[in-house]
Amino acid sequence: MKSIKPTLVLLALSIFVSISAQSTGKNKKAEKDFNGYSYTKAIEKYEALAIKTTEINRKLAESYLRIGNTEKAEIYYAIVVNSVDKTPLDVYNYSSVLFKNGKYNDAEKWMNEYYDLASSDSRALEYKSNPGFIKKLEQDQGQFTIKNLDANSPQEDFGPSYFKNKVVFASSRQGTVSVKRTWNWNGLPFLDTYEGTINDENELSDIKQFHKQINKKYHEGPVAFNKTGDFMVFTRNNYSKKSADGVVKLQLFSSNYKNEKWEKETALPFNSNEYSVGHASLSSDGNTLFFVSDMPGGKGGTDIYKVIRNVNGIWGEPQNLGDKINTEGNEMFPFIHNDGKMLFFASDGHLGLGGLDIFVAQIIEDGFGILENVGVPVNSNKDDFSFILDETMKKGYFSSNRSDGKGDDDIYSFKLLKPISFGKIIKGTARDKNGVELSETLVILYDKDGKVIDKVTTNTDGTYRFIVDANKEYKLEGNKNAYIEGKNEVNTNSNQNEIIADLMLEKDPSLSL
Repeated sequence: MKSIKPTLVLLALSIFVSISAQSTGKNKKAEKDFNGYSYTKAIEKYEALAIKTTEINRKLAESYLRIGNTEKAEIYYAIVVNSVDKTPLDVYNYSSVLFKNGKYNDAEKWMNEYYDLASSDSRALEYKSNPGFIKKLEQDQGQFTIKNLDANSPQEDFGPSYFKNKVVFASSRQGTVSVKRTWNWNGLPFLDTYEGTINDENELSDIKQFHKQINKKYHEGPVAFNKTGDFMVFTRNNYSKKSADGVVKLQLFSSNYKNEKWEKETALPFNSNEYSVGHASLSSDGNTLFFVSDMPGGKGGTDIYKVIRNVNGIWGEPQNLGDKINTEGNEMFPFIHNDGKMLFFASDGHLGLGGLDIFVAQIIEDGFGILENVGVPVNSNKDDFSFILDETMKKGYFSSNRSDGKGDDDIYSFKLLKPISFGKIIKGTARDKNGVELSETLVILYDKDGKVIDKVTTNTDGTYRFIVDANKEYKLEGNKNAYIEGKNEVNTNSNQNEIIADLMLEKDPSLSL
């Protein structure tokens, strides 16, 4: 081997030092843009770096995801998950973006790996317990027909809310203001609130700004109203003060309609400079508020909370809705129906088709009963959210960023062809004769004639659950290697919402010979 001249070594070293110094400077500038939500600018700087660490690739993936470029996000997450210093969260995020891109087989492969890395995560447990859930969710049950509204703009339109015979929504359309301010996240104008009149075709006409007192310098919206339309709660940027890390958070404000005008808004008492609260939904009487927050003590990124207002108009302490609703992911955009029996919300933590999916939870006396994904065509592999249903329970609106829209987010109208109804929950635990819980047990649900209805695999604690119709008879069968199958029968003609049906499996004696 020929010796390398010292001058060449020094030259190579000086080039490396120069590149490293330049990269360090660019990296710091990119970090500033990334932390300030200027994701497009951060991408430009990160892409220009000659040396990309796993952390830089991770931030590139997140930046592309934040601006809606899921294809580029997939590329960079693929690099990250094949790095030696990947984290379990990287694996989950890669699986999530594959779901968003409709690559379900690859997404399930990486979700299986995430389960191996984080088996206690409720998202991993729910996934593992429901093999084949994608095929079920992709089956159109003939419950909805949907239509993209003619009123949508090329910008963002989302967050519809009923207000008398109108719909109020958030939009980044330019409006009529002379000063055009844009948001550094996506370069679109800041959100303002708009209203539109509902016509016979469920379209919105006569679009105009909702109220000048609400629409200020930065983000406003969405808005929630009580049934009579004389009390509202809306989301707005915290203009007065940033958090300790320099971030402007979201806050909630209320206003009453008196003497033919909206009074000056009042900040809600649980607002904070250090975390966001937003996405309000009000009960029909206006005394129960559901909202979203990333406040400390939550289960995931953002959780849904509720708070009750007393007879003196004083708000109590917010209550987290708990594990039935909230996951380690993000739960957002709650909507409490006027009948008080259904809570709709969006989540990327429960089983879905990708991104945010819309779910409906049955409200019962002591909390929540059955939770269901509303399915296609309302849900897609993109972000679907902001679902509202009118009093007749026959039509409504939701928002989505699916590819066939007019803008970044669009509002869609829907007709409900079949009523939303909740069945019963059959749940139980598979155990051996000594009471030991049996994980990875295949539980098969049959109808009374022996036809297979569904299959699930038990969780690590041996538990399983099915959602079934009321007033029917079912049979259960549990199968596990080295065990004799366990059986049970269930009748759902009961006043109980949840029916317990355990399975007991015995060791196969022939295998011990």
